[in-house]
Amino acid sequence: MKKATSCEAAPNTAAKIQKSSETQNFQAEKTTCSSYLEQRLTAIQVTDEENHFKGATNAEGYPISGFCFFTSDDNDNLVINYLTPDGRVMEYYDDTRNEGRNIRGYRRTRLKNPKDGQGKYKQPKGTENYPFFTPKAIEAYKSKAKVGTLFIVEGEIKAFVLSKFGLCTIGIGGIYNFSAKGKDELHPDLVDYIKTTNPRDIVILHDADALQLKKFDEAKEATERPRQFSESLVKFYDYLKPIFQGDLYYEHVLRDAGCKGIDDLLFDIRCDQQKCVAELQAVKKKTQGEYIAVEKITGTTQIRKYFGLETVKSFYERYQDDIGDREFIFNGDRYYCDEMGEVRASYAREVARYIRVGAEFYKKTVNDRGNIEYTPWKASSINADFNNSKEFVRQIPKYDGFAYEPQNDPDKYQRELIFKAAGIVSRLYNRFYPLTHRPTEGTWETINRLLHHIFDYKNSAGESLYDFILDYFKLLYEKPEQKLPIICLVSRERETGKTTFLNLLQALFQGNTCILDNYRIGSKFNCLLEGKLVVGVDESSILPSTVEYLKLATTSKELAYEGKGKDARMGKNFAKFVLCSNDESGFVKIDAEETRFCIVKVPPINEASDPHLLEKMSKEIPAFLQYLKNRSMHYVERSRLYFDENLYRTPALVNIIEASMSPLIKNIKDVIRSQFIWQRKGSIKLSLEVLYTLTYNQYKAADKMLIEDYLNEAFKKGLVAKRESTTFSYYLDAETESKGKKARLYVFMAENWLSASDYNELMKEL
Repeated sequence: MKKATSCEAAPNTAAKIQKSSETQNFQAEKTTCSSYLEQRLTAIQVTDEENHFKGATNAEGYPISGFCFFTSDDNDNLVINYLTPDGRVMEYYDDTRNEGRNIRGYRRTRLKNPKDGQGKYKQPKGTENYPFFTPKAIEAYKSKAKVGTLFIVEGEIKAFVLSKFGLCTIGIGGIYNFSAKGKDELHPDLVDYIKTTNPRDIVILHDADALQLKKFDEAKEATERPRQFSESLVKFYDYLKPIFQGDLYYEHVLRDAGCKGIDDLLFDIRCDQQKCVAELQAVKKKTQGEYIAVEKITGTTQIRKYFGLETVKSFYERYQDDIGDREFIFNGDRYYCDEMGEVRASYAREVARYIRVGAEFYKKTVNDRGNIEYTPWKASSINADFNNSKEFVRQIPKYDGFAYEPQNDPDKYQRELIFKAAGIVSRLYNRFYPLTHRPTEGTWETINRLLHHIFDYKNSAGESLYDFILDYFKLLYEKPEQKLPIICLVSRERETGKTTFLNLLQALFQGNTCILDNYRIGSKFNCLLEGKLVVGVDESSILPSTVEYLKLATTSKELAYEGKGKDARMGKNFAKFVLCSNDESGFVKIDAEETRFCIVKVPPINEASDPHLLEKMSKEIPAFLQYLKNRSMHYVERSRLYFDENLYRTPALVNIIEASMSPLIKNIKDVIRSQFIWQRKGSIKLSLEVLYTLTYNQYKAADKMLIEDYLNEAFKKGLVAKRESTTFSYYLDAETESKGKKARLYVFMAENWLSASDYNELMKEL
């Protein structure tokens, strides 16, 4: 069905239905007026007779005897009913229901108790904002009499009050609600009204607070509210020019009048109503009245000037009662008024880019990765940039030194750190990067898919590492100083997601992350690592000397940091290392006793590579962080690296440990494993001489002294037991059993020397 506008007639059937229903509707609401309705109408002294409009009709001209401008709903809210310029019910097409009657009377509702963030008014869903035509305005339109001054005021009740005092007035629902929905032009009902009544003058009337800085906040742009009023007036002026040849005036209630709106003012006990109405009508006057300020509008520049938006000086003069001696932001720059009444730049925005630490100046800059850096800046350069302003230099924040205090929660983060000792108080600048992410509810499907892809990998006990990595992330985020294992992602394949995981860490922890190459991670100039939460090494091949450094850095609370040309100094260390490599067995050497490495073999991604994967994950980070905050830890703390080392002991780690062994050790272990398989026993006994002979026979190389050293180390670790001289048997090969001579024996238990699968298979047979 075509929408029925305020200037169109609805179809006959709909009109007849509306005749009876609208009459009953308006009468029912009128007779059940609640206290809020009565309170509002009593305040503006509107009688039942004034509220009742006898000339109201529907679209087909059927009279509506019960029409009232203001009624009440079942929730004690104030309902404002709209009429067209000629007194017909303003209609709209309601497409939210499937009932037969979809043409309805338009109304706005003033809520009695609006909820926070809800707004004071509501209107039918999907409808535009119509002008509110008052009894006086309708009377002038129907008689087609030329109007002297037409008033347009924000608010239906204010418009009704002015009509009550004999002024031809139209109300609008907001300072911009004079335009047609979705169009950059005046509402067609206003265009029709102006052309029909041909007013001599038009007045836009605002409240007293139109030229006030309500809830002035030094941290926010001060021009925002005045600019909104100014721009609405400019837009109305531009819309009006093509259809109106008369004069446009701007009026507002004076601040000194003691009331905000014209409705409050006219019924204030201190107000001379006659004088106030006279001031409203005296648009040609040259001087300001007692209640009303008036300004003739001649152009857009003049409008902006009237609102004090031309210069910072004029802005302060216009709003100094609100600003006082506080700083304010004008067009992005911060200013203040000094003791002599001069408005001066406070440099706050520029000053915020500089700090002085000790005797050195630094400027905060942004690098090509979007991270903030602290670049040394000469005092002479600052003086040159700011005309040797002592005031500028004086405002630069001063600190005694740098510090790193990790905190990822933006609500708990502290930029300035105070330390006290031996009666000395030092003010330090926290260089740990404050995260910009705010945890919010949402989904993180893309991140979850990546984590499942990489960490569904199982440890040596057959348990997935997925819960391990979620705990790892939670600790990284909530307890950044907790020591954690070194994560190594390995795969010979390309397109596995290893680098993507590093990129996710960098997107999440931002400037507290760095990704280095092999040269940088092994360099003695390690100042890049200071204060970093996550250090990634992509496509790495780690030298033995670097492995020792990584092991130290993983568990030490402090490290020595050194830069080129600068002395090394001790500093806080909370770095977590993530290594990626295409070499599954030889990129790093790891001892069998090492517990600091979690090696994960990553499978290739089967699906096609997504070029927007990182962008999608970055958008999901706030939701992922919210999940981590609400998630309970899956594992309890078991070690200095939090987790039980067996949790992240994986087949890939065992593979690297095996590859890291000397050939002799590998041969010894192979010989011992072979004996378990051939003898089919849960424990076996071997002498040093027999072990040497078997190793030599099988591999043509052996060293009895080195074998003894290895067995003694295994004994210290509880991997073998020693027995006094006794008889024993062993196998020369899978089928040939032999008897050993009496000698000191070493006892080996299968669970210490076989893989989990080999051990389980052996136990099934025993």
